[in-house]
Amino acid sequence: MDRSVFFKLSATLLSVSILAACGGGGSSSEPSTPTQSTPPPQPLPPPAFTVNVDHPLSGKLNESTSNNIDLSYSGAQRNVTTSVVVNGATDLVTVTTSEIDGGVRLTIDVDEMFFANDSVEIDIAFKDGDGRTQDVRFQYALNNVSGNAVRDSFEALVSATQAWLPMNSSATLLERLVRIAQMSNADNASSLESDIQFIIDGNQVNALSVEIDNALSEIERYNDGDLSEETFGSLTDELIQMANEVYAPVANAITSISVVNQSLMPRIDMEAGPNYSIQYDKISPFIGNPALGAYSDDHWIFNDNVAFLNDIVFSESLSCEAE
Repeated sequence: MDRSVFFKLSATLLSVSILAACGGGGSSSEPSTPTQSTPPPQPLPPPAFTVNVDHPLSGKLNESTSNNIDLSYSGAQRNVTTSVVVNGATDLVTVTTSEIDGGVRLTIDVDEMFFANDSVEIDIAFKDGDGRTQDVRFQYALNNVSGNAVRDSFEALVSATQAWLPMNSSATLLERLVRIAQMSNADNASSLESDIQFIIDGNQVNALSVEIDNALSEIERYNDGDLSEETFGSLTDELIQMANEVYAPVANAITSISVVNQSLMPRIDMEAGPNYSIQYDKISPFIGNPALGAYSDDHWIFNDNVAFLNDIVFSESLSCEAE
C-alpha cells in the first residue's frame, strides 16, 4: 500500500474517534431544558345550597285557618330531604310538607281555639344529596279570634255595669223627683222613695260590686290562658241577671215618679199666642192670656193652678237671699 494513502486513512479514523468521544459535532457547553407536563383541569365546586323563603318568618296566624308557605331551593344537588319539628301549641297546630317544582310547600293548619292567644315555633331542616344542610325557623302568634271577641263584649258589659255604680246619679235624680212629688202631695212619693232607697243601699248593689270584681279577675284568667272562652257565656248571663235585679227597679221607680210628676203639672194653653201688655209694657205669651189668668186693678193675676208662673214671668220682682 502506498504510504501516503495509509497516513490519510489513519488521520481520518483518528478524527472520527475524537468526534465520537466528544459527543458529536454539536456544542457540549449548553445545558439541556427538561420538558414540563400541564396538569389536568380541576372540576368546579358545586354552587352553594340555599333555601329561599318568600314569606315573613314571624307574624300572626288566626284560629281555624290553613296557611301555605312555599320555599324554593337553589344550588341543591340531587334530592332534598326535609324534617319538621313543632314546638309549642302542638295540640292546635299541624304542619305538613309537599313537593313543588324546585322546592317544598309548608302547610300550617290551626284548629279552633278555646283559650287565649298562644304561640308556635316551627323548625325545618333541609339536606341535599351532597349532605349539605340548611335550617329555617318560623315563629307565629296564634290568634283566638272568636274568643277575643267574646272577651271584648264581656269586658264592655263589665265596664258599662261598673259605670252605674255606686248609682249616686240615679239616687240624686230620684231624690229630686220624689221631692217634687211630695211638694204636690203625691200619694205614692214616699213609698217609691223607700223602695228605691232599699235597692240603692241594700245587698243587691254590694253583691253586684262583688260580681264586677270577679268578672275582672275572670278576664285576666282568660288572658293568661287559664280560662276557656266558653265560660264567658255563663258569666255574661249571671252579670246581666244581677244588674237587672238592681237597675230594673231603679229605672221603673224613676219612670213611675216621673209619670206622677208629669200628671201634677197643669196643661198650659198657649193657643192665644203672645200679647202686648200696656200695663207692663212687654209682649208675653202668658200675660193677657185669658186661659191663664186675668187683670185686677191693672195687675195680672195668674189662676191658682198656674200660680207658679209668677216666679217665671215676674222674676225681676224676686229677691234672692242666701239661706
